[in-house]
Amino acid sequence: MLPQLDTSPVIYDLSRNEESLGPAPEVLSQLKNSRQNLLHYADPESLNLRMAIGKWKNLSPQQILCGNGSEEIIYILTQALLKPGDQVLTNTHAFSAYNKATQNAGATLITAPMSQLTTDPEQILKSVTPQTKILFLDNPGNPTSTYLERQGFETLLTNLPQHVLLVLDEAYCEYVDEDKQFTGLDYVKPDRDLLVLRTFSKFHGLAGLRCGWAYGNDELIKQLAAFKPPLSMNRLAQELVPIAMSNHPHYKTVFERNANCRNQLMNHFETLGFPTPDSQTNFVSPNFKTPEMCKAYQMAYRNQGILTHNCSGQGLDSHLRIAIGDENAMEKVVDIAISKA
Repeated sequence: MLPQLDTSPVIYDLSRNEESLGPAPEVLSQLKNSRQNLLHYADPESLNLRMAIGKWKNLSPQQILCGNGSEEIIYILTQALLKPGDQVLTNTHAFSAYNKATQNAGATLITAPMSQLTTDPEQILKSVTPQTKILFLDNPGNPTSTYLERQGFETLLTNLPQHVLLVLDEAYCEYVDEDKQFTGLDYVKPDRDLLVLRTFSKFHGLAGLRCGWAYGNDELIKQLAAFKPPLSMNRLAQELVPIAMSNHPHYKTVFERNANCRNQLMNHFETLGFPTPDSQTNFVSPNFKTPEMCKAYQMAYRNQGILTHNCSGQGLDSHLRIAIGDENAMEKVVDIAISKA
């Protein structure tokens, strides 16, 4: 017998960390012009897209790999570099795809303790073994929402053994407070084992187009490209994403609104007695103190048509991950929390 489907209405899906303001209007305008090209296959090499990214960030296009979201690149990476017996290292509470991709490659995932839900470079370095091949570092973290600032990153990068590839996942980097922002793109060198992952799914509001990219040294990018399916990038993404690279006024609105909303939301949960990490993303992860209370709040939100993400799969049994939604969604999130407190 097939399982029964949950047919209760979903009004706001705040479980996937999508950008509620969506893409820039200029991108939507270009969509009309791109419809006529849907009968054509995408470019297997994504050459124009890589050139556009290179011009946008002042990077070498040949050191860029584009994928069907940065998550595809994570899976490509583990298939290309790992074998049974190898180890992958990441934080105790990290993006779930790291574990899944590691398992698919037949390797073993090792986790390092965090300090107040923030990356601890000393603990990571202590956790490295001769079998460690990859270190996945999501910064800002998912689901923790916290951020390792430049000094901590440099400590980690400088002291990491040469046999370990550091993969810096910057999916949420555009949301970080301006006085804290840095990017791993500036640290990529020909002789350095560093790969930086970026995506257009979050800040740029293009989750449905599935476009991510990686930047690393020539040798590494060539190695990964050999494992990439030739047509994983779609035509619309290749045509629309370059439009999203311009400094549209829309992005200033996205940044400012997100910062204001997440700060207000963190304050609301703190006031209600639910400790909330200092978010540098487009979501917050309040601690509801016990797994039972966390599930109760998740159900209360679900009953009102609001989907949230239970972080138990990442080892945070009492935390919910709640994305920044539109004004109505944020009001409902706060009202429900107050009513249950």
